[in-house]
Parts: sequence; C-alpha cells; structure tokens
Amino acid sequence: NGSRSDGTAFSGTFTVGGSSTVADFVTQMQSSIGGSETVAMTSGKISVTSARAGASSLSVSLTANNEGGGSLDFGGVNVVAAGRGALSLTATAVGNQVQIQGNAYGASSGFSVAYSGTGDPATQLGITAGNRVGTDVQGTIGGYTATGSGRQLVGAAGTPVEGMGIAYLGTSSGAVGSLSLTQGFGSVVDRLLKAWTDTGGSIDAQTQQISDTIGLQQKRLADFTARIALQRAALLKEYSNMDSIVSQIRAQGNSFLAAFSNTGSSSSGTSTNPGRGTGA
Repeated sequence: NGSRSDGTAFSGTFTVGGSSTVADFVTQMQSSIGGSETVAMTSGKISVTSARAGASSLSVSLTANNEGGGSLDFGGVNVVAAGRGALSLTATAVGNQVQIQGNAYGASSGFSVAYSGTGDPATQLGITAGNRVGTDVQGTIGGYTATGSGRQLVGAAGTPVEGMGIAYLGTSSGAVGSLSLTQGFGSVVDRLLKAWTDTGGSIDAQTQQISDTIGLQQKRLADFTARIALQRAALLKEYSNMDSIVSQIRAQGNSFLAAFSNTGSSSSGTSTNPGRGTGA
C-alpha cells in the first residue's frame, strides 16, 4: 500500500501460489498502483517510478503477512530520487535566441543559468551564466512610506495608510505614474470604530476609568468598614468597663444595705425595758 504521485492512496494484496513468480508480483503491483507509476524489476530489486513531472507524493510499503508460517521479508524501501516542484519559468524563442522569463515577482524570486560543455552558449543563446532575480515594486502611498514585496505595495506600520495594499499589474519598470485614493464612507466609519474599539481607544479608556473608579470606591468602603469595626470594638470595650463599674457599685450598695440592716437588728435586740418595782 502507499500513495500515488498525486497523493491518492492505493492498496493491493498478492497471494503466493505454488507457481507464482516475481513477474506475477510485479504485474499485481502495477495493477494496484495504476498507470500513473511504473513498476519494474531492476537488478534484482523492485522499483516504482513516478510518471508525473515535478513534485511527487509517491510512497510504497510492502508487508509480508506469512499466514503459512513462512519467513518472507521484503526488506526496506529506499527513495532513489525525490521529486521536486516544477520551475516557474517560461522559455520563448526570440529570433535565433531563447528568452527565459520567471513567472514569479520580486527580489525573493529568481533563477540561475549555468552551462556545461564546450563552446560559447552565451553567444549562441544570448543568455549569460549567473543569477537572475526580480525587483520589488517601490513607491509611497499618499506620500507615506510603503513597503514593496513583488507586485504588492503595502503602507508601513505607524502611518495613516498602515496595512493599505496596492498591486501593480503592469510590465513596465521605472516610474509608472501615480494613484489617487479618496476615503469612502465605509473607510471613515471603520477608522472611527477602530479609534473607539482598539486597545487604548475611547471605549477602552472609559472602561478603564470606570474600573479605576469602582476600585477606588471599593477601597474607600473597605477603609470605612474597618473604621466602623474599630469604633464598635472601642464602644464594646467601654460598655464592658461601665458594666463592670455598675456591677461593683451594686455590690457595694448591697453590702451597705446589708450592714445597715444588721446594725438595726442589733440595736433592737439589746435595748432594756424599765422593770416594774415590787412593794415591800
């Protein structure tokens, strides 16, 4: 099983019989994979070659089930040549010469020309050996700095045109002209909303101000609650002291009354009544 060069999966099963040959196995593999790849026996090894040019997703794995208790082992699978992407170039005959043009744009795209052998290919083809790279578009947007990448010109960060992009689709190089841009209603509304909703904008500032006010009021409430708690504790302590003093006064009063009562009783018990005399 595995995947074809275009990425689609395939799988197949081959049952070894008494008269089976390696050629039968190769035929079965070719049938399972299809015509997009070529299966062959080369120098005692089975090879699978992609018929697809450029990048390839071809992969193959062989597994021996050995249901009958055998010891068949296909060994490892090696990649002899990895596929690569197709070159993004266009070659055109111009008179007796060849013109090669890259299909990508910008300084990050290009190609190299090299020759091998004898003679003077540069004279015959009109192309000297070396590296060829493109040029990024350059310019400003509304007089503000912009960065070019390939055909795309984008307003630089921190400028009023930040993120605005302009694509140059022409083929001429050098100064090619100017472009006027007028903000529409949607753009104006978008800028207003951005000023309100961005971090540090109006809404964010108001939200922060409200949050700070709530935090300050909560701190004041906590301080006031703490002062009330201290005042309550002080009042409770004073009440406790007053209650203790009142209890002492009551105790002293009770003692005084008890002493006064005892004094009265003693005076009543020891008083003398004048005796009556008897006649002789």
